[in-house]
Amino acid sequence: MLLMATFAHLTITPSKPSEPDIVEASKLAAQLQALGAKLGKPILHRILLNEVPALLQTHQAHVIDQIDASNLLRFETIMHTRAAFPETWLTGLPPHYADQSRPPIQKAVREINLILEELLAALGVNEERRAA
Repeated sequence: MLLMATFAHLTITPSKPSEPDIVEASKLAAQLQALGAKLGKPILHRILLNEVPALLQTHQAHVIDQIDASNLLRFETIMHTRAAFPETWLTGLPPHYADQSRPPIQKAVREINLILEELLAALGVNEERRAA
């Protein structure tokens, strides 16, 4: 997996806001940083917080604060637990093609769009488009 990260434009670690997940994401980030230094090539890495409940428990908010205070980089947008995501398996329709009049679908689409914007920004795609 580490070798594949050297070829990737961006490595994303999905993580829940829990101490065990963040410890493992932190270990991976350190390994990627060390590998990048060894190869003389920075390896971009971001944590994607997902399956986050709408109402954060105190320990979950604390974990997010710890990430933000550390040298770990994460997407600002948090992917919450939403009915629209598991419904995809039932209906075969991803949120962007589902019934947009439903608030859970609207929220899921908004989160996906925000993550996409952050992803493009991390990869520098928006800057390339402006330069062209």
